Amino acid sequence: MKCLITLLLLTTSFAYGQWNDCPRKEVNCPGRCGRFFDSTGDGICDHSQMPPVKVEPIITEEPLALAELAPKRHVHKGPPSYHLLEISTSLVALYIMTRLMAKFRWIKLGTQRQIWNIALLLGFLSSGFLGITMILPRGMISLPFNSLYWHVETGIAMATVGLLHAFWHWRYFTRIFS
Repeated sequence: MKCLITLLLLTTSFAYGQWNDCPRKEVNCPGRCGRFFDSTGDGICDHSQMPPVKVEPIITEEPLALAELAPKRHVHKGPPSYHLLEISTSLVALYIMTRLMAKFRWIKLGTQRQIWNIALLLGFLSSGFLGITMILPRGMISLPFNSLYWHVETGIAMATVGLLHAFWHWRYFTRIFS
């Protein structure tokens, strides 16, 4: 239990203690490098801005609207939208199409399986590579796109193809577990 609490405290202090250390030396970045972390909720990556300064409230006779005090800028609202349904339905449709092509002997069954085994391998390699780049020390590998977003997208594709792969081999799995 002590180890879990210590790990939680270290992780939290590490995540909240990273200010103004952007590997790309950007200022007020919306998180293009995939390491977006916004502890203040202002839509700007903490790694590209100075730590917040505690400011005493200004007391005036007329109350000012909060919108008047805040600087005008684009605020990122929520997490990025991922394409679970689009990716999975497209891949299932492609799988059915190649399965029908194999059934009508337009392609060999072995070719159809090779196509999907290669798709599974590519999904694993891309998702795994992007996952590894995100855990490496900051600035070691800097990709020109949001690696977290593409890690999730390729993970969705890999999971869909993985489920299709398990569907092919359902007899194998039932023999193992019976």
